[in-house]
Amino acid sequence: MSLLHTHDLAIGYGKKTLSAGLNLVIEPGQLIGLIGQNGVGKSTLMRTLCGFQAALSGEVFIGEKAIKSIPASELAKKISVVLTEKPGAQNLTVLELISLGRHPYSGWLGQLREADVAAMERAFEQCQIHYLLEKRLHQLSDGQLQKVMIARALAQDTDLIVLDEPTSHLDLRNKVEVLELLKHVSTTGKSVLISTHEITLAAKVCDTFWGMDFGQPIAIDLPDNMIRSGQVKQLLHLQEGVL
Repeated sequence: MSLLHTHDLAIGYGKKTLSAGLNLVIEPGQLIGLIGQNGVGKSTLMRTLCGFQAALSGEVFIGEKAIKSIPASELAKKISVVLTEKPGAQNLTVLELISLGRHPYSGWLGQLREADVAAMERAFEQCQIHYLLEKRLHQLSDGQLQKVMIARALAQDTDLIVLDEPTSHLDLRNKVEVLELLKHVSTTGKSVLISTHEITLAAKVCDTFWGMDFGQPIAIDLPDNMIRSGQVKQLLHLQEGVL
């Protein structure tokens, strides 16, 4: 059974349709790279798949349940999201931020139980951030903050993690480290969906590319196939020699 799938999904806002007729599937343990030009609808698609934005038509399913029928409190146990915006409360410590990832389980009192602490410890270990736990968010580099945000998503312990351009504003070393971390996460059985402009780097770790273009069906293929066939160049409207 797929983790997430869509049926004849149309996405957009207001009366503007960005993409329609989408029948997409995310399998357990899959790392998918969502590529396309700015403004093509990548963020809109991700918000719709996460239940943050209503579909214009069609359905998104988690397992056999339509996402619109799943209460927000339960959906937070199935999908975690890492956005490009920095957290507003920059004075929080890393430990405090990651503990917020357990909110779907700890309730409004935020009392951490043994299972919560164990989930957080697994996230610290996977992201190798023990040395950052007492630092405040405003003290972190961009690369450190991104790893902390991924750790918060891991502590949330969902089957699917969705990340909007997780390597933007990072230097090359941190881009590589973050993508390798996400690849490792997918090998544990969690599914990962990222939007990215880092085509060459993402191709090394992603199992599949979803390619979006204006007014076209989403192209789905192996990253190497899409690059070698020239499909990526067509999607991004790149000149010869860029890839």
